[in-house]
Amino acid sequence: MSSRSVARANEARPKVSVVLLTYNHAKWITQAVESVLMQETNFDYEVTIVEDCSTDGTREMVIDFRERFPERIRLRLSEKNGEYRKNLAAAFLDSSGQYIAQLDGDDYWTSPAKLQKQADFLDAYPECVMCFHNVRVFDEDGAVEPWYLNSSDQEEITGLEDLLVDNYIASCSPMLRHGVIEEFPDWYYTAAWADWPLYLLHAQHGKIGYLDEVMGARRFHSGGMWAGLGNTQKVEHTIRFYELIEPTFDARHRAIVQGRITALSRKLAREYRNRLRRKSVRLKELEQALAEERQKVRRLRRRSRRMSRRLQEPDQRPHGGVANKVRGALRRVSELRSKVVQRSERKVDGDSADS
Repeated sequence: MSSRSVARANEARPKVSVVLLTYNHAKWITQAVESVLMQETNFDYEVTIVEDCSTDGTREMVIDFRERFPERIRLRLSEKNGEYRKNLAAAFLDSSGQYIAQLDGDDYWTSPAKLQKQADFLDAYPECVMCFHNVRVFDEDGAVEPWYLNSSDQEEITGLEDLLVDNYIASCSPMLRHGVIEEFPDWYYTAAWADWPLYLLHAQHGKIGYLDEVMGARRFHSGGMWAGLGNTQKVEHTIRFYELIEPTFDARHRAIVQGRITALSRKLAREYRNRLRRKSVRLKELEQALAEERQKVRRLRRRSRRMSRRLQEPDQRPHGGVANKVRGALRRVSELRSKVVQRSERKVDGDSADS
């Protein structure tokens, strides 16, 4: 192919491919897609929406977007729920752009210059295989005040060693250099997350750049996979993830992973001990409450026995009180009746004698 043909092919090729992953995001997908379509760039870009068999109407909404913007949007639809890792990986590998920007359907971009600024950064820093920016994190229910994911001391250039310690990249913020990885390893499809492993795979081939600017918003809501886990479950998931990826690194980076497993295992042990203490305290409280209830039962039983004896005693001893008074009155009535009868008889006898 001549150099002129190559140039024309490059001109036709979008500089940036946007990969948007969504599942049951009907309430937010419009805001996410519109935040992509509002981008102002001096280059062309494409959008691939990976939809994972939503049950809330999200699929119908993204199909409508594709019909309205066929020149910009294409779809990759899962045949069954849970295929998003496979489809996400395929979307990355099949992208046409020189760079790939990532977004989830429940997040959105806040700056129309996001794609332009990140593409310019990667153009200027070829040693960087990806770059990201700060994002505003907010609770959908408003239970807590919004915060920024990256602190003010976030370093401008980081690498694999930093990313192995913790994932400090919001999934709505990265732009990755296309072609850095040619295939996804098998372990990627069983990992707990789709984003952190993706960044680690890229970080093995270059540096990570940071743009100190807020250009996206990350929504924190109960429907999110990570948000729905408790603190202990989050630690357990992270340990299992480290155990999954540890064999894939060289000795130097394995040492970092092993150190994180050790630190998290200690944290988990402390959490278990604290939980056991809380259960022990609760058990003592329950035992005390049970002892008090047993005392109440014993008192009730004693009272019941006394009442039973009292009910039986009137039949076993002379009656007293009202019963004696009634009995005395009946006796007096009987005596009075006898006297009346006797008097009547004497009077009858007297009358007979007179006659």
